[in-house]
Formats: sequence, C-alpha cells, structure tokens
Amino acid sequence: MTHRRSSACRSCSAIILIATMAVAGHADVITVDDDDPAADFSTIQEAVDAAVGGDRIEVGPGYYLANTKEDVPVVEVVGKSIEILAVAADPASTVIAGQGSRRCVEWSFALGDCLLQGFTLDSGFTADDGGGIAIDLAALVI
Repeated sequence: MTHRRSSACRSCSAIILIATMAVAGHADVITVDDDDPAADFSTIQEAVDAAVGGDRIEVGPGYYLANTKEDVPVVEVVGKSIEILAVAADPASTVIAGQGSRRCVEWSFALGDCLLQGFTLDSGFTADDGGGIAIDLAALVI
C-alpha cells in the first residue's frame, strides 16, 4: 500500500512539473505600432486583450488613444500579469492619451509581476482619482 501512494505522489509531481513548465514557457512578445502594418496590433488594448499572463507587449512610438466612444480607459488590464513597454528611448515618443475624457491606464486584479515602462500619460481624466493611472489589487511597477 505504501508503494502505491509513493507512485501516485511521483506521478502527481510529474504532472505538476510539466504543467508549470508549459505555463512558464508560453510567454510571447506581442508588438504594437499605430502606423506599422508589420506589428501584431495597432492599439495597445487589442494587444492586452490577446495577451496571457507572462506575455510582454512592446509598443512602438506613437500616439495611442481609445477607439471607442464608451467611457473606458485607453488601456485596461484586468487579471493579467503582463509587461507593457515602449520601445523608444524617449518616453515623449510613446503617448497614451486620455484626450481629456477618459483615464489613460487602469490595471486591476493582477497579483503577479506587472510592468508599465517608457510611456508619457497625457490628458487623462476621470471624476474619480487617477486620471493618468489607477491601480487596484495589482503588483504594478511603473
């Protein structure tokens, strides 16, 4: 009986190890550029929607705004531990713009490592706090 339990535990450990390796090995690089058709997406939000935990989104220089009339942030990350990085050396080259009518970035419910780097947040607005960025239950490094 002890031998069976030991075998079952080894099998369980192997399955957990394989599952962990599969998740860890999945991280993709997703590209965004508002004027380069070779990029994966033209908006940051499209890339966020396609991303899964651990992915990295690399954003080319440009002026990124919301393509909707709905009252939503330009970039909204919910429950995803991802990285979003501007590839230009100068943050002024990659702008997330709220156009005076919406929050620039909202990041929530992401308890893994998250990163937002290299952007200028411009003209964000909300009746609440955080016109530029709002963080709720997220481990975000800016």
